[in-house]
Amino acid sequence: MKYQIKTVFPLSLFRFRKVSHVALLCLVIMSSLSSVARSAEAHTLQVGDEFGGGIVAYILQPGDPGFIAGEVHGFVAAKADQSDGAAWSNVTDANAVTGTALGSGPSNTAVIRKQPGHTASAAEVSVDYTVTADCSTYDDWYLPSRDELHKLYLNRHAIGAFADFFYWSSSGYDEKSVWSQNFSDGRPSFDKPRNFKARVRSIRSF
Repeated sequence: MKYQIKTVFPLSLFRFRKVSHVALLCLVIMSSLSSVARSAEAHTLQVGDEFGGGIVAYILQPGDPGFIAGEVHGFVAAKADQSDGAAWSNVTDANAVTGTALGSGPSNTAVIRKQPGHTASAAEVSVDYTVTADCSTYDDWYLPSRDELHKLYLNRHAIGAFADFFYWSSSGYDEKSVWSQNFSDGRPSFDKPRNFKARVRSIRSF
């Protein structure tokens, strides 16, 4: 298992060449992370654990795209929705070529944001999300693909804070409609137009 830690110390934390209380706390936490990293192999992540700025939503299994034997990878979900009603994209009549499989969320998100004329989208809402936890800033969020979104539904109780409404995936169906999922009954839908207002829950990979 490999962990990459990104730590940000704003200059405002350091005054008169002395470390502020907040920065000192961060330094203490970071110094202890080396022992955490050494014991990471012995720690088994489970769905529902707090980790990487969110909640572990899914851990890759043999046969999943991106699965590596002997390593633990998957994705975490943000702890709350990033929007309670956003259009999939302001571009409503172009066929963004996207995938549906696990692991395709990041590339889908990039494709949506690169559409000619794009100014706003559920993908943009996901990318704009950032959270700082334990002195680490997590800013690599994306809109889940259809299959990634389905994993969120299956593990919704362990993740928490979902509404009984439609959530966007980053997977387009055709030039007019998009894959979404109704979290009230689990029904996948491919008939929602791109200007439909659905909820957004961002995820990030680990």
